[in-house]
Amino acid sequence: MKSIHIRSVEMKLEPINKSVALFECGSAVTGVIHTVANEGTTVIVGGNYVLGTFECSHCALSDIFSLSLAIKSAEDNFGMNYQQYKQSISAGLYSTIH
Repeated sequence: MKSIHIRSVEMKLEPINKSVALFECGSAVTGVIHTVANEGTTVIVGGNYVLGTFECSHCALSDIFSLSLAIKSAEDNFGMNYQQYKQSISAGLYSTIH
């Protein structure tokens, strides 16, 4: 018997002007969506990473949701979030260097 897992993601959009909006997808992904007519939609995650440029805003939102679900799945499987992972790696590297 096959099982189906349904996951939901809460997303907040805060329009800044006609072409820019801030977003927060769950607690995992935050960033900026910039839409330019006839040029597509660019998504910037975390202030410094370009997730991609998309043909339409719906495609951009789909990728944001997919990224958020992948991060949540990794957190569930490994028991820590990315920030905790980075801190543990940094602490391990610092202790071996000094």
